[in-house]
Order: sequence, then structure tokens, then C-alpha cells
Amino acid sequence: MHKDFIKRLLSIAVPVTLQNLIASSLNLVDTIMIGSLGEVSIAAVGLANQFFFLFHLLMFGTLSGMTVFIAQFWGKKDIPNIHRSLGLGLTIGLMGTAVFSSLGWLAPHLVLGFYSDDPEVIRLGSQYLRIVVLCYLPTALSFAFGFSSRSIGNAKLPMIVSMIALASNTVLNYCLIYGNFGFPQLGVQGAAIATAFSRWMEFFLIIILMKRQASPLLAKLSVYFSYSKEFVVKVLKTSGPVIFNEFLWALGMTLHMVAYAHIGTQAVASIQIANTINGLFIVFGFGVANACAVILGNTLGEGKIEEAKQEGRWFLMIACGVGLVLGAVLFFSKPFALQFYTVQDATLQIASGLLTVMAITMPLRMVNATTIVGVLRSGGDTRFALVVDVGSVWFVGTALAFLGAYILQWPMIWVYALVSLMEIAKVAMGLPRVLTNRWAKNLVDEI
Repeated sequence: MHKDFIKRLLSIAVPVTLQNLIASSLNLVDTIMIGSLGEVSIAAVGLANQFFFLFHLLMFGTLSGMTVFIAQFWGKKDIPNIHRSLGLGLTIGLMGTAVFSSLGWLAPHLVLGFYSDDPEVIRLGSQYLRIVVLCYLPTALSFAFGFSSRSIGNAKLPMIVSMIALASNTVLNYCLIYGNFGFPQLGVQGAAIATAFSRWMEFFLIIILMKRQASPLLAKLSVYFSYSKEFVVKVLKTSGPVIFNEFLWALGMTLHMVAYAHIGTQAVASIQIANTINGLFIVFGFGVANACAVILGNTLGEGKIEEAKQEGRWFLMIACGVGLVLGAVLFFSKPFALQFYTVQDATLQIASGLLTVMAITMPLRMVNATTIVGVLRSGGDTRFALVVDVGSVWFVGTALAFLGAYILQWPMIWVYALVSLMEIAKVAMGLPRVLTNRWAKNLVDEI
């Protein structure tokens, strides 16, 4: 690995990792603060956020698909088509926002009833969801400009904005959940208000900072939507599978949560706690994956195909090493992390077991994230990435989740261990594809 590669890796991976770490810390703060209200409140907010999770992954898929092209257009220095790619991402994102916001606002009980039959969980979750849907629009807009900033090498901007949003959300949570500093005590509704306000602030800040930096991403609205039918067809041919990939992946993970909810409310609370703690660790691996997507995309856009192939192999080696270190740290830090939660001992014991499984499978998760999000997508091999990711989640993970929860009726820890076998399936399919080099293509020469 030469010095220039390491420098480019760190310039993107470090800010992206810090931004994701901040976002995970925000979720950790939410879960800890709400956790003091009891397991039912944790489960209610956690299941309501599963709906946001679906929305989040739809946005991630849409913008990931667009940034495949933005990264390569940046390597080519084609600013007009960068604007068109961003505009197409905004168009699809806004349509998705309209659908999810309408469902969350008009039918929150129907949404929550899909996950749980506990009436108190549905009642509290509906109160939270009806408010928090107000943050879906600014979230979609922030994603669009934040992801695009990363693709042109400016990963610090979304990181700075996320830091400010974390501070805002933490302070408002403290004020509105418990009624501190003269504010009303609103419980889970207070957490929803804090999240919505912080997301809107995040969007306005990112636009203000982009204007101050004279970002090349900014243009008149008419420029964003100046794409032709031919342009849309060419872009969606590659990015369309990414959108479907993330949405179907999220839907599969949602079905996993349905299976966990069948085990009981305590199981849902424990997986929410474990996922929140685990999120603080996996951000490092996803920082590598995002850096991989940007760097390989830029390299391919410059027409340096052989260099991109070599960089792809380097990234997989780095991902494996990062996964081994993170898994070890997660395992040994469990007792410290769990002590912040004021829930029943049985819930903490389940969460501890789940974290053990997460720690053991961490290297596989990191390699898979880099393979799918970083390597395959950067070169436009999005259809194969779709088969690997969604096929493993649905035909391995989801099938085993329902087998374990409904038929075998195993405890939560063992059901989750069964589901985690899907990571082995991903490695078995994805790694050989990378080694064939069939993914490494320049997508923008003819656009």
C-alpha cells in the first residue's frame, strides 16, 4: 500500500467514521434516556424506529446508487452531470419521503401493529412515530447533500453538522423527556420532538456551510432537475438495484424484528440495547466501506482500472483487520457498556449474549460491508451485490429467524445466532466475485 492510498483512505474514512460514531452516540443517548422509563418504552421507541429504519435504508440505497455516479463523475470532473445525479437522487428520495411520512402520520397504530401485539407498546410507539415523521423530509435532504459531499472528497462537512445535531438532540432529550430546566415532562413524545428539531437544524446547517465553502454541489433548482430521460435510464440501470437492495434488505431485517417480537417484549428491548452498543463499533468498519466506495469510484472514473482492482483487494484486507480488532474490543467492553441501562437483570443478560454473537461475527460483517457497499457498487456491479445481500438476508437470515422463533421456539440469543449465519453466506458469494475483477468498470465515459 503506497502513501497516497493511505492518505486518501484516512481523509475519507476518519470523518465518515466520526460522523457515524456521532450518529450512533445519538441513538445511544436516546436509548439510555428512554431506557430509564422501562422496557416497554424501549420496545415502543425501538419498534417505531424500525419504520424509520426502512425509510433510512431506502434513502441510503437511493443516495448510494447516485453516489456511484457522483464519485466517478468527480474523477472525470464532470460537474453538470454531478448536479443531475444529485437531482435524480433528490427526486426519488422526496417521493419515498412522501409515502413514509403519510403512513407514519395517518396510520401509526397500523405500522406498529405489524411489529407487536402489545397494546401498550403500540400506544407509546404511535405517540412517538406521529411526531418523529416530521424529521423524515430534512433527513432525506441532509442525506442527499451529505453523501454527495463525501463522494467529492469533502467528508468533514457532514461530520461537523452531525456533531452539532448530537449536542442539540442530547440537550433537548434531557429537557423534554424528564421535564428539566422548566420544560414539560413529555416522555417518549419529548424524545420525538428533540429528534425532529435536531434533524431540521442539521439540514439547514449543512446548506449554510456548503454555501460558505462555495461547494460545487450547489446549483439552481432547475439545474438539479435538468436530467433527460436517456440520463435517467442509464443511471437507474446501475443505481436501481442499489435502491431495491437497501429497501429489500431493510424489509428483511424488519421481518427479523417481527420474529424477535414473537419471543417477547423483553427480547425486543434486549436487541435494541445490543444493536445500539454494537452500532458504536461497526461505524469504524462502515467508514472503511464508504471510503472504499468513494476512492474506487474516483479511480475508476479516472480510467485507472488496474489500480482500482489492486485498491479493492487492499480494502478487503483492511476490513478484515478492523473487524478482528473491533470484535475483541466489543467483547471485552460489554460489562462497561451495559451498566448504563436501568432495566431488569434478565434483559441485560440477554443483551450480553447478543453482544457476544455480534463480537464473534464482526470480521465477517466488516468484510461483507466493504465487499458490497465499497467494492462491488463502486464499479457498478450492483445486480450481483443485490443477489448476495438480499439473497442472504431473506433466504438464510429471515428463514432462520422464523424457524428459531416460531417453530423451534428457541431463546433470543440462539435465534440471533442462527440469523447471523447469513454473514457466512455473504462471504461465500461475495468474496469470489471480487477476486474475479468483473466488478471493475468505468460507468461514465459514455454519459
